[in-house]
Amino acid sequence: MKNPENYYLHIGMYAYSPESVQEFSALPQGFLEATEGLEQLRIIEHGYPILVGIIERSFPGVDTAEDYQAFVERWKKNNE
Repeated sequence: MKNPENYYLHIGMYAYSPESVQEFSALPQGFLEATEGLEQLRIIEHGYPILVGIIERSFPGVDTAEDYQAFVERWKKNNE
């Protein structure tokens, strides 16, 4: 990365109603989602809005069972 100050780290937090999940799952995968492997691009490609925000710092991701366990341990430590 030549100028990392020009980039943002994506931190995904998703919240869907049951109806939205059913509607989303019925939509066909588009070119961008297939190319990038990011399911939120399906929503955008089909014209649905998404809400984004900018935060001051990043946090460790929770993508595996091990990540989740590490999160639980951090949460317990910080909430004793």
